[in-house]
Amino acid sequence: MLYNTEKRQKYDFNHEYQRQNWQKSAETELNSDQYGDFGNLINNLLNCIGLSLGYKTFKGQTFFYDGIQESLNGFNYLGSEDIEGSVSLTFSEAFNGIKKLLLLDKEIIEAHIPRGAKTGSCLKIKQKGKVSSFSEKRGDLYLNIELEPHPLFEFEGEDLVAEIPIAPEEAVLGAVIQVPTPDGKVNLKIPPQINSDQPLRLKKKGWYQEANQQRSDLIVKLKIVIPDNISNIEQKYYRKIRKFSNFNPRKNLKYKKI
Repeated sequence: MLYNTEKRQKYDFNHEYQRQNWQKSAETELNSDQYGDFGNLINNLLNCIGLSLGYKTFKGQTFFYDGIQESLNGFNYLGSEDIEGSVSLTFSEAFNGIKKLLLLDKEIIEAHIPRGAKTGSCLKIKQKGKVSSFSEKRGDLYLNIELEPHPLFEFEGEDLVAEIPIAPEEAVLGAVIQVPTPDGKVNLKIPPQINSDQPLRLKKKGWYQEANQQRSDLIVKLKIVIPDNISNIEQKYYRKIRKFSNFNPRKNLKYKKI
C-alpha cells in the first residue's frame, strides 16, 4: 500500500513526542518500592502510557478483560520500531510495477511496488522493521520512492507532460504526427495554425493514479523548430512566403520604453 510522505512525517513526529513523554513519566513516576503488589504497579504503568485497560487480581494472579492482553502485546514503544529507507526506480519500473529484492541487515526483503508509484510515494511493508524488545513484535518498513529523470516525460500534478517538436509547415497547415506515450506511440492530429504555447491533451495516456489505478492524461506541448540545413528550394519558397505574407507576429506586442 502506498502512503503520503507528508502524512508519514506527521505520524513520526506525534509518536516520537508521545514516546518521550512516556519515558519521562516512567522515569519520574514508577518506583516498584511504592507498590505493595503487582496489581498496583500495573495500574500505574498503564496510566503512564495513557492506556485505560481494566484488569483484576485474584490470589496473586492477573486476569485481563477481553481484548486487553492483545492491546498490551501490541504496544511497541509507540512506533519506535518502524524504519524507513528509499529505493530508486526507472520510469518503466514505476509505470509497470516491479518486485524488488532489498538487503536489510543480512535479510532479503521482497518489496512488491505497484504500478503508479512516483517520487514522494511511500510503500508500507508490514512487519519488516525492528523487533520490539517489549512486545517481541516487528515494526514496519516504510519505503520512500524516488524516480530517475526521464529524457521526455515530466510530471505536472497527476498528468504527464511531453514536449514534442514540429516543423513550421506542420504548425501552419496542420498534420497528423506520432507521439510517444509510456506504453507506445499514438497518432495526434495537429490543427492548422497552432502556436507553440497551445497544449494538446491525450486522454488517459498519462500515469497510473495511486488512488484508483486509472490513467491520467498526457499533455503534449508543441515546439516549432526549423531544420538545421535548408535546401535552395526551401529557401526560395520561404522568400516567396515572406514577400506575399502580411503577417506581423509582433503586432500586438505591448511595451514601454525603460
